[in-house]
Amino acid sequence: MTGILFDLDETLIDRTSAVHQFCESLWHGQKIERQMTLDAFTLRVLDLDRVGYTPRSEFFDQMWAEFRPYFSSKQDIEFSFYQSVWETPTLFDGVLENLSVLRAKHVPMGLVTNGSVKAQSAKIEHSGIGPFFSVVVVSEAVGLKKPDSRIFQEALLDLGVDAEDCWFVGDHPVNDIWGSKQLGLNTGWVHHDRPWSVDVEPCFDIQGQGFSDVMSLVIPRVLASL
Repeated sequence: MTGILFDLDETLIDRTSAVHQFCESLWHGQKIERQMTLDAFTLRVLDLDRVGYTPRSEFFDQMWAEFRPYFSSKQDIEFSFYQSVWETPTLFDGVLENLSVLRAKHVPMGLVTNGSVKAQSAKIEHSGIGPFFSVVVVSEAVGLKKPDSRIFQEALLDLGVDAEDCWFVGDHPVNDIWGSKQLGLNTGWVHHDRPWSVDVEPCFDIQGQGFSDVMSLVIPRVLASL
């Protein structure tokens, strides 16, 4: 049996776009435009966010420390963030179409994502992709984080497929591609025109600029093995 595991943020869900929406909402709503440009504000927020790798409590503390004059409380910032990033997630082009093709062929699919259960569950629910996946492994729930190979092993066991018969599709060179490759999974790297990490040697089997680019190469290989 051939299966596919996916990363969530920046692979299926366009988290960066959501953070841009968060920034624009704050910039207009709190009159930050009177002090700095939208581009400057967005760049600073993205720097603090670090593509979601800054712990949320630390991120909100930093936002409150830097932009306190524009808000009545730190909770205002948190509420706006949750609305933009958790409750109104945006899928990359082609996600639903490609997942539908795989579901029609009864290919087992799962998610392996770092983050909190609350955040990741909200994004999965509000994006509408939950029904496609029989397995969802969230780092907080299992006490393991990518690139630890044990989190991928957990997903493989739940999915009921062997590593050599499974693909992992993700955007992060180390956490997604290198991490899953340690167990021998086939790997598809969604690079978004970002460079490969200097920390590890390239180890992807296929690559593409966007999700659909990668899936156009993965799906024929999966279907040929059914």
